Amino acid sequence: MTVARPVVLCISGVDPTGAAGLHAEIDVLHGLGVHAISLVTALTVQDTHNVTAVLPVAVDTLAAQWAALQADGIRPDAVKVGLVANAEQATWIAEQVKALGVPMVVDPILRAGGGAGLSSRDALAPLLRAATLLTPNLDEAAALLDLPTDRADMAARLRALWGVDAVLVTGGDTQDESVWHGFADAGGHFASHHARLPQRFRGAGCTLSAALAGRMARGDTPRAAVPGALAATRTALANAWPLGGGRWIPGR
Repeated sequence: MTVARPVVLCISGVDPTGAAGLHAEIDVLHGLGVHAISLVTALTVQDTHNVTAVLPVAVDTLAAQWAALQADGIRPDAVKVGLVANAEQATWIAEQVKALGVPMVVDPILRAGGGAGLSSRDALAPLLRAATLLTPNLDEAAALLDLPTDRADMAARLRALWGVDAVLVTGGDTQDESVWHGFADAGGHFASHHARLPQRFRGAGCTLSAALAGRMARGDTPRAAVPGALAATRTALANAWPLGGGRWIPGR
């Protein structure tokens, strides 16, 4: 007997290296027994070092992709949003997900790991307000806040500012001896720590946010999804390998 799987709609860009974006999300979700459907927001020119170009997909094309899925009776149980190329895309995505009424994980990608700028707080604002769970890294969290804030308070401050259910701030790109993550929801906040691995990675944030979306598609709350998603990401990073001459690829 065939059993249907939970479905996550991945709205993200394509990374030719396969380290991040849709490639990463599909890998993670299939590993969780969750099916990934997708809307492609952008083609990119990048390698394992950095992003050199982003070619946005027209909103009319996104709308046609989405209309085709809906006409076929395909409905996701959760949405995961990664690279959003402009404000027009952000507004359109927020409207569609609001109509769906399912949880949405937003990984607000403002810069590439190599430093290239990819988006801005103003461009993503409609999407940030519509999210169920935000997963910025520390630099992104600082950019999304009005005032400088100690990292221990960032998740709670972001949650209040943008009106979302939950926020997970990640600290993987710092130089601290251990990796810090901070979470906040209506039930309060907590922090987690684990030992730092020696390599630097591409697609770590995509891996984590996709794992969170997959668990939420299975019915977890954001708080319940966090420990398992962090553990799965840690395992993927521990099994990372070098594809090119830049950051390592998580072994998902």
